[in-house]
Amino acid sequence: MGRRSSERRRCDSFVNSLFEEAEDAGVLNASPEDEAEVVIKMWKNGFTINDGQLRDYTDSASRQFMDSMRKG
Repeated sequence: MGRRSSERRRCDSFVNSLFEEAEDAGVLNASPEDEAEVVIKMWKNGFTINDGQLRDYTDSASRQFMDSMRKG
């Protein structure tokens, strides 16, 4: 297995754990009055929020954001 395969598995694992933790925290099942639509698109090399600028996964602010998302 090459480096890309390992990176892809790590990224897939990260994304899956993010959604599992959000679901466990009830974030994905929020009540209608608590809802605010925020679109986070996960890309191979980063993510965007509401079609904003691409944020690199390796940036410290991006890592902090993703950590806070995981914690709910």
